[in-house]
Amino acid sequence: MTTALAAPPVRRRLPPLSTVAHRIVQHATEADPDLAMLARLIELDPALTVAVLRLVNSPFYGLSRQVGTVSAAIMVLGMDTVRRVAIASAIAQPLQQLGLKRSLVHTMWRKAIAGAVLASRLLDGHAASQLAFTAGVLQDLGRLELHLRSGEAYAELEGLAGQALCAAEKATFSQDHAEAGAELAQAWSLPASIVEAIALHHQPSERVPEAPAAQAVWLARLIGDGDLGLAMMPPLPHIQVDPVHAQAASQLEIEALCKLVGV
Repeated sequence: MTTALAAPPVRRRLPPLSTVAHRIVQHATEADPDLAMLARLIELDPALTVAVLRLVNSPFYGLSRQVGTVSAAIMVLGMDTVRRVAIASAIAQPLQQLGLKRSLVHTMWRKAIAGAVLASRLLDGHAASQLAFTAGVLQDLGRLELHLRSGEAYAELEGLAGQALCAAEKATFSQDHAEAGAELAQAWSLPASIVEAIALHHQPSERVPEAPAAQAVWLARLIGDGDLGLAMMPPLPHIQVDPVHAQAASQLEIEALCKLVGV
């Protein structure tokens, strides 16, 4: 009697961004996005609309009357803030529906938002600032991707960070989360500069990425992990903002965005 071969296990993967979310990420990372188009895209997604309106009507802004449209919210908050809210919310939504381990999502998401805000502030005034924010938000999605391949195996690595985490991931999954995240971003057809920034964000300190967004995300990650003393910082041609000042200026925005996406 012939024994049927067992089917290979299905390899779970993070789902692609929704059509609306993908268009928002693409449009919001443009150097000069169209305000009306961005507002229209956000309004196509009720959850994103609620996120933007909730932020603009929060006590932090102390408005005398409530704002009821995304276009008006953009005028109050500014284009950069709304772009960041839209990107963070668009990416966070599908993750909350995957049944992933909450502690991992919470830790990863707070770290990603902190890195994204810091990376964008390190490039304040630079055309690549928004790209750096988006890449920063996405930098650790590879961790969730690897977790979906084997939650039990990844749970053993959760206490690690930096190069130790990457080495352990490679030993367990044959690739680290930077590689897995870049592969995912490429599959989602995100801009090459974002893919590059994700791929290089764990480069050792003697190998500085050259592109502006990649350089900012890399430096923000080093600062966040405590892997690089600011006095030892190598020459970085694209970073014209004092990292200490950028860190201090980032805190309110980090807390607001984390609260908005529920972490």
